Formats: sequence, C-alpha cells, structure tokens
Amino acid sequence: MRFDVRMPSPPSHAKVHTVDVARTRAWTIAATAGLGWALFTLIVLHSVSSFDPLTDPLSRYAFTDRGGGMLEASLLSAAVGVIAVRGSVLSAGLTVSRTTSTLVYATSTGLATAALFPATFSSDIDPVSGRIHQYASVVAFASLPAIALSLLDVLRATPVLARVASALTWLLRIALVSLALFGVSYVADALAGVPGFAVVAETVPVGFTQRIVFLVDLCLLAVLLVGAMRHARASADPASATAPATAVHPSAAGTSPVRPFAGRPADTGRPVAHEAVDGSASGFGYHDVRNADLQRSDRTDAVT
Repeated sequence: MRFDVRMPSPPSHAKVHTVDVARTRAWTIAATAGLGWALFTLIVLHSVSSFDPLTDPLSRYAFTDRGGGMLEASLLSAAVGVIAVRGSVLSAGLTVSRTTSTLVYATSTGLATAALFPATFSSDIDPVSGRIHQYASVVAFASLPAIALSLLDVLRATPVLARVASALTWLLRIALVSLALFGVSYVADALAGVPGFAVVAETVPVGFTQRIVFLVDLCLLAVLLVGAMRHARASADPASATAPATAVHPSAAGTSPVRPFAGRPADTGRPVAHEAVDGSASGFGYHDVRNADLQRSDRTDAVT
C-alpha cells in the first residue's frame, strides 16, 4: 500500500476555479460580443466621420459631425469585454492572480472613465474632464498588455497551451513596440511647436500608432480567449486528462508474460493455473486452483 504524503502549500492570493466548459463558453461568447461590438462600432464610426484616421486620435471622434456617441459606446463595450475575458480564463481553470485581476479592473475602469469624460478639444469642455480622460486612457493602454504578460507564465506552464503561449509572446513583443511608438508620437504631437518634434509628429502620426495599439490589444485578448476555451475542452476530455499514478496489476493490461505453475509439467492435459513473472496470479480463483493441484499431486505421490 502506498501513501501519498503532501506538504501543505503556502497560502496564495491566486484564484483557481474548477473547469466548467459551459461557463467558459458563456464567458467567451460575452467577451467576443463585447469586443466585437467595440471593433464594429469603431469601423462604422471611421467610415461615417470626416476626421482623418492617420492624424486624428480616437478621442477627437467624440466630437465628430456624424456618428456622435459611437466612440463612447465602443469604449464601454470594450470595458465589459475585458471583464468577460477574465471570467473566461477563470472558468477554464487557469490561475488568475491578484495582479491580473487588478490589471483587468484597471483597464476596464480606464476605458469606462475615458468614455464618460471627453477630451478637451473645444472650449466648452471643462479642462478637468480632459485631464481625467487623458489619465484614464494612459491607465487603460498601459494595463491591457500587462494583463497578457501576467498570464504568460500560466500559459507556458500548461502543455496543451504551448502554441497559444508562443503566439501570445510574439503579440506581446509587437504590443510593447507599438505602445512605445504611440508614446513617442503622442509626445511629439503635444510638442509639435518645438523644433524637431514636428518632424517626428509628421513621420509617426499619433492617430495611426494609437489604432495599431488598439488592434494589437484586441488580438491579445482574442488569444487569451482561445487559450481559455482550449484548456477547458482539454481538461474536460477524458482522453486528454492525465490519469493518477496508481498501481496496476501487470496481468490486467494483458502485457505480462506468463509461465506454467512450477512443480507440474505443462503437458499433463489438466487445467493449469498460470502466474505472472512477478509472482501474481492471472485469472480468477488462482489460490483455489493452486491448492487443488497440490492436493492431487500429494495423492498421486502417495499412491505411487
């Protein structure tokens, strides 16, 4: 008999739920709907607005001549989608640390705050609203790639998600480069009056880099959703589940070589019990057959 002794692990703030495929699918659908609607609304807004998507940042579209309110709807929908991504990852049985949860709520709060407080592009907007919008946008754009980064080690530690972790790694590299370009273009646009910065602002337009960041961030969230569903399905599939290490009788698998019971010839024509090489019997009633063989052998020897 083998006893499995396990030392108690230290307390952790990470959350791990049991795998629930139905719940994971529901969260994934909700996240896909939220993020998909945000992207669709932005595409429609860019198609009806007269602003230039290369030079004008997304914040300016709150004051578009056509499609008013669509930017706010897109940001709020994206905020809901980010929270749903966390629910999908958690329902799939993957570890969600406190850091990941904090980053999720920071991103969602930043997007919602940026939608509720417009930027200061006209004199009738309170400058305080513009500051709040600016800081909320920075929090959202900085926290969203960090969500994927905080989950990267969790995906790498899961064998079934090796390809997902590889794709996430490449996207994170692109996200960091695009975020750095956006920061440079944003500063250059704000300091366009200073010699040298105007050239940078024209070479790397702030509107263009901002949209690249937004698209890459959506791809990061999409990869997390794919990983959550793949892990949930793999964990629920009995064929892919890892069986516990238990002692299995070799003869039960049909792979153990057998030999005739020692002490009796194999050509007597009588039923002979067989035993495995390791000494265990193969077949039902091994001890009874063996005892009967011994008794018959003793009687035969006595007669002779």
